[in-house]
Amino acid sequence: MKEKTPGNNLVATAKQSIETFIKDLPPSKNNFTATLNTIGYLTNPGTSDWEAPVSKVLRQSITDVTGIKPNAYPNHYAGDIRYPIRLLNIPAYGIGSIGGNFYGPNEWVDVDDLVKLVAVCIQTISGWQKI
Repeated sequence: MKEKTPGNNLVATAKQSIETFIKDLPPSKNNFTATLNTIGYLTNPGTSDWEAPVSKVLRQSITDVTGIKPNAYPNHYAGDIRYPIRLLNIPAYGIGSIGGNFYGPNEWVDVDDLVKLVAVCIQTISGWQKI
């Protein structure tokens, strides 16, 4: 028997939605078939509490340094960031500098944005020490 996981439920729900959409098309346009196959990982997600004090300090640091309020990304499915969250029950965050051509020739990072990242890290760690 297949274990129930959020990924399996998501795939099942998506398949049902596609089937319903196709079935409900007008007969004159209903000559479609569809399949949905998973590719990649169906893993247990990890998420840090967006309202935890450490999260608020990080968010404020990002806003102060960049002028942009960050958005939560609560579903770190296949990334290593989920391990401290799930296995150690400690918050973990994925932040970084603007870059491009990842894992390819001429991969790059914007140096000015890297300086901002260092400033965010310094301000955040200073703020965490006050909690």
